Amino acid sequence: MIIEACCETIEESLIAVANGATRIEFCSALEEDGLTPKMKDVQILLKETNVPIRIMIRPRNSFLLSSEDKVDMIKSILTFNPINIEGYVLGFLNEDYRIDKNFLKRLLSCTEHKKITFHKAIDASTDMLQDVLALNNFSKIDTILTSGGKKTAWEGRDQLKEM
Repeated sequence: MIIEACCETIEESLIAVANGATRIEFCSALEEDGLTPKMKDVQILLKETNVPIRIMIRPRNSFLLSSEDKVDMIKSILTFNPINIEGYVLGFLNEDYRIDKNFLKRLLSCTEHKKITFHKAIDASTDMLQDVLALNNFSKIDTILTSGGKKTAWEGRDQLKEM
């Protein structure tokens, strides 16, 4: 079983590992639902712990991306690729509130061998079930972070069962 902790500081991450976390999702600005962290913080965390780390790639608190956001995400991934992280956490939708499959394909082509978590953007999709099926076509995506479209996983448990 993987016990993942979403953390925004090195200290929080180390506490999570000391308390049983077996993977860290590292981000900044949790008050904005998580944004891309600073490279120096990720490098320090890699030296301080030996659990797998996935980092959030998200330029701002929105699931809808501008063309500048897309360029920023690609640059972030290319910057982080050379370091020894396990993977990335990312997610976004198009203007119809469906997964932007074209940009996802483009972004995944930049991630080298890294593993991918598609995050809570799926919960804002207008057709979560079809978008989950679409994610199955992307072999690099091995995890989906969702609460079934509700505030909590317990509240979304019926949708999670369908998914």
